[in-house]
Formats: sequence, structure tokens, C-alpha cells
Amino acid sequence: MVVTSPVLLGGVPGWFPPGGLLPAASYATGPAVRWAERSRPGAVRAAYATGAPAARGTGAAGAPVAP
Repeated sequence: MVVTSPVLLGGVPGWFPPGGLLPAASYATGPAVRWAERSRPGAVRAAYATGAPAARGTGAAGAPVAP
């Protein structure tokens, strides 16, 4: 309701808040992940030691992910 109300009631200008919020959230993901990796170095090493696929730089279906 909070997201759809401005869109439905505001017409075209109502799309600006969600249209700006979604890209901002997606761009914030990279810095958030880098911060999490820096602040938890033991957890990353433990994931490498156990062979967790995400810790080895792979994503869905084993596809390589850039570091």
C-alpha cells in the first residue's frame, strides 16, 4: 500500500519515488557486501575452508562472479 499508493494516486510523477528508490538500493548492495566482508574476515575464511560455493566467487549454478 505504501509503494502502490503514490503510483496510483500520483500518476506519472508518482513513479519517481519508487523509480529512484530501486536503483539507489541496488547500487548500495555492492558497498554493503564489501563492508560485510571487511567486518567479518573470520567468517569469510571459514566459508573458504568449508568449501561454500558463494565464498569461492561463484553464484547461481556455479557461474563465476567478479570479486
